[in-house]
Amino acid sequence: MLHHSTDRIAECLQLADEADHRASTASVETTRKDYELLARSWRRLALSYELSAHLERFIQARSSTLPTHQDTAHARIPPAKPYLQLSR
Repeated sequence: MLHHSTDRIAECLQLADEADHRASTASVETTRKDYELLARSWRRLALSYELSAHLERFIQARSSTLPTHQDTAHARIPPAKPYLQLSR
């Protein structure tokens, strides 16, 4: 999955560069702004993929250290204490 994310990030950054190039050659102001917005959107998506990859690695690392259901199935959990005591 991480290799796939790397490919997606690279593709987004390439598309952002293409949009930047088109913005720099656009003769109409609104077209230039549209391409600049498109480039920012591609870069934002690349950052989202990077964050997703970091979170995936974090979760994989944490899951190897967390107790399993079998480890906690017979654990004694104390009863919850009442939050508010009502006086009579």
